[in-house]
Amino acid sequence: MASLSVPSFQISLGHPILDGQITIGKYDGLSPSFTCATTGGKILVHSPHNRAAVGTSNPATSPTEIESDIRFLNVNKQITALVAGCLNPTIKRDTLVIGSQTSLKGFDVEENSDTFTKDIPDGVNRILLGPFGASETPMAIVGGRCSIQGFDQAGKECYFNVTGGSVSAMCFCPWEPGHTDMLVGSDDSEIRAFRNEEVLASTTETDKVTLLEPLGGGGQFAYALANGILGSYTRAIRQWRVKSAAPATVAPRPDLLSSPRVPGRVDRQHLAMVAFDIDGDGAKELITSLPDGALEVRRGDTGDALARETFPAAITALATADYRMDGQTELLCCSADGEIRAYLPLRPSESAPAAAAMASTGPALPAAGSPGVLSAVAKAAPEEGLGALGQGTSVDGLLAQLTQQRQELALEVATLEENLTQQKQRAHQAGLIPTSTEIQVELQADRARGVLELVCRTTADTIIRGVAIFAEQLFDGEALFCPNPTLSPEMRVPICPKKCIDTEMQVRVMVGVRGGTAFHVFEVKQRLPKFALHCRVPMSTSLPASSCTFRITERIQRVVLWVQQCFPMAYTPENPDRIDLLFSALGKGDPLGLVVAPAEGGSYQVTIRTDDMELAGDLVQDLCQFLQRAELDSLADFPTEMERFQKVLQKVLEFNALRLKLTADMADGSNLVKALVVKAEDARLLGNMPLLRSALNELKAANEELLQSYRIRATNHQELLTCLKDVNQMIQKAARLRWARQ
Repeated sequence: MASLSVPSFQISLGHPILDGQITIGKYDGLSPSFTCATTGGKILVHSPHNRAAVGTSNPATSPTEIESDIRFLNVNKQITALVAGCLNPTIKRDTLVIGSQTSLKGFDVEENSDTFTKDIPDGVNRILLGPFGASETPMAIVGGRCSIQGFDQAGKECYFNVTGGSVSAMCFCPWEPGHTDMLVGSDDSEIRAFRNEEVLASTTETDKVTLLEPLGGGGQFAYALANGILGSYTRAIRQWRVKSAAPATVAPRPDLLSSPRVPGRVDRQHLAMVAFDIDGDGAKELITSLPDGALEVRRGDTGDALARETFPAAITALATADYRMDGQTELLCCSADGEIRAYLPLRPSESAPAAAAMASTGPALPAAGSPGVLSAVAKAAPEEGLGALGQGTSVDGLLAQLTQQRQELALEVATLEENLTQQKQRAHQAGLIPTSTEIQVELQADRARGVLELVCRTTADTIIRGVAIFAEQLFDGEALFCPNPTLSPEMRVPICPKKCIDTEMQVRVMVGVRGGTAFHVFEVKQRLPKFALHCRVPMSTSLPASSCTFRITERIQRVVLWVQQCFPMAYTPENPDRIDLLFSALGKGDPLGLVVAPAEGGSYQVTIRTDDMELAGDLVQDLCQFLQRAELDSLADFPTEMERFQKVLQKVLEFNALRLKLTADMADGSNLVKALVVKAEDARLLGNMPLLRSALNELKAANEELLQSYRIRATNHQELLTCLKDVNQMIQKAARLRWARQ
């Protein structure tokens, strides 16, 4: 695809467009109106069809006509989410739903009136509009701090659920035909699929989920993360993943557990994302925007880069709509400075020659300064996770991949030939190492320092100059580099995962000889068990008081296999019908007990003893997934967690009572201010200066009291939100102590 069509229309609204805050609604039931949030707590509505006959003209492009098509709605609050859709099927026109930090409002643009207003203590981060789950009528689904709420046309709550973090992305994505399922991304790096109150699947990524977009049926969707990573899943199976140009974390000495990120390239976080068939081949492409004004087009099934366009300003929002009402869906690209460009998909007669030209000569670049033309990428970098060669790719894609592999192999052969020539000339000073050099890599627990170490050793009188480790969810930037200050044959790299993860580390060890100027890179893969930070210790009578107990019918040998897989040890039980294990967490020293004992009916009773409810939930989820259980009920007893939870609930009641009291006091203060303003105005008209001076002094004191009350109320509100987040997280942790097949 060498290029795409020029814009079907291009207009400038003259007002900035906030990131992602756009929607298109038919507020009169007939014609679409472009709606966006702009500065000053205002909403801009562009309705070009109000002055023209339906379907007979394009949107206006002259400044005078554009200005006449624009109207504003004053919300006077910071707008956090915006969506339009049919919320009330009886009126047969769209409702504009507006979210702010503390409230949700339904607005009838045609009648210029509110349909409902609802206080949302958890805040409004994202809004979806449509039927969901068992409800056949549309609802406004709001994602806030660790909570998901659904409201009907009258503002009545009809759905509630919780997540492990603040909701940062939402979209509808059918997991199976005939179902309306919902994807929710949060700042705890989790992507969860919901069907009603049930969690169908959950996957953990490496950073905050910022964007979600369905790519088709069968649970296929794309996602973007705060660190610039872009990828795609089909249900819980990753299809492809593109890494951003993020700098690696550098540890200057191996004994340092953490170090600041070295200044380097800035993460390219994607601002907007939409699925649209831009090349007219019947398959949707994934279109994303970047902060530097770049617009990228990728294949939805493989992630291959197809085209790229650069705008004068960053594209803050993308949408698709038949905005000209001519029966053709267009791609709307909205920039931060208020410019909108619309693109139509290529016709088959245009896309076929472009693809043929790209296959024979490579992507053609348009002339400089040609705005509105999407240009093909000059060279597509190899993407991670594309699968086997030829899987889901065209003939042109296979040719490009084979050409690239040929170049890489040719470069490798040339390097080997040069090394062989130097070895024959006995150029030891160049850094050549013996051919018998081997690398040994293993994980060891340093209990004295409370860390897990990756130990790398080399042989044949060589030294290790440094180690680079690449792994998901383990380091900032997914990479860590450690130089070796001692230049010895052994090097220890501390590994400190922030949470329990099961990942595979790609370890690259740089090996050379003393006095040499070059080094050789050995690549080794090392698996990090999920509970690697828990080391086995001798059994003791002082076990944690908290526990989670459940029964299983599987053979105990399968539990032994799970222990060997998830903990860093080789374990063989002394009693073939019983497991007694005690672990200690590195660094913290918190004990963890695991007991599997025979029970009646040929089953086994599993008891997990730990004061950490989140850790117990991770163990239950991982064990049930390993055993492929359909469902599991458990009996949990966490007195320490429940005592802490009771204190949180008490704080919620206190903060809520204080909020109501402060609201009443501020209402009384507002009434006093109004009375003093009237009193001061009367004194001014009567020329009574002493009375005017007294009224103004009282007004100043009342205003200061209102400001102080507002500060107290704002602080109280933040504390209340923090407690509500703790409540929702407690619900989420308790839910993970049981299992239902996803």
